[in-house]
This record gives sequence, C-alpha cells and structure tokens, in this order.
Amino acid sequence: MRRDFDSVSPLLETEDLDVSTKWFRDVLDFEIQWVRDLAACVAFEGQLVGLIEVEDPHPSRAIISRGGSRDVDRLYERYSVRNVMFLSPLGRQRAGMRGFTLSDPDGNLLTFTQPAATPLAVVKGSGDAAEPTVENN
Repeated sequence: MRRDFDSVSPLLETEDLDVSTKWFRDVLDFEIQWVRDLAACVAFEGQLVGLIEVEDPHPSRAIISRGGSRDVDRLYERYSVRNVMFLSPLGRQRAGMRGFTLSDPDGNLLTFTQPAATPLAVVKGSGDAAEPTVENN
C-alpha cells in the first residue's frame, strides 16, 4: 500500500493568531514551528497542531497522544499551576487511555492521553471457590 502522507494534524480556529501562538508556547510549552499571514503551526513532542485566524472561530478538538513511556500525570501537574481551564480532570478515559482535557482561549479542546497501566488481576475471597476478578487500579 502506498503512503503519501506521514501524519494528520488538527487545524484549530482562533480569533487572534498572535495571542493563540503565545498561549500555546508560554502556557503549554509547545514550540512554534512557523507563522505566516493568518496561519501558524505549533508542535508538542513532534505532534503538529495548525492554527488559523478567522473572524468567527468555531471551536474544535485535538488529541495529543503520548507514547507509553510518557507521563501525563506530570504534564497535568505542570499545567495545573498555569492559567489552564481543565474540562476533564486527569483519569481513565475510553479505549484504555489515561489523560485529561483542557480548553485553549478560543474554546478549542485539547485532550492529552497515554495508554493506561494494565489493570491488576486481584483474586477476591478465599479457598478454592474464589473467582478471580479484575479491578482497575
């Protein structure tokens, strides 16, 4: 199968490109890749997010998925002391992921995730009749 593209990146609308790029850089530690006219590209650990200035922005969503060795817990702690509005706290999410969701100044949602730790199998009860059950810790 032929692959013409390396990745897919979200494009988020913003009312003020300068304010938005500075917020991504200063608050979320994204790197500004480039700024041209009414568009910009920012990156976080190699994942690109496009920004475009429009007159009437419509919020959308971007998911920043971190590899298994990354730690969203530390990232959540770092963002907690900054001017960040969380829409969902750090915790388990669907599809076996762990993460959190925050909002940028334009109302765009950014979800940071990583694979959750494997659930621990815990045997409850005693004796031969005990049925193993799985608890999500």
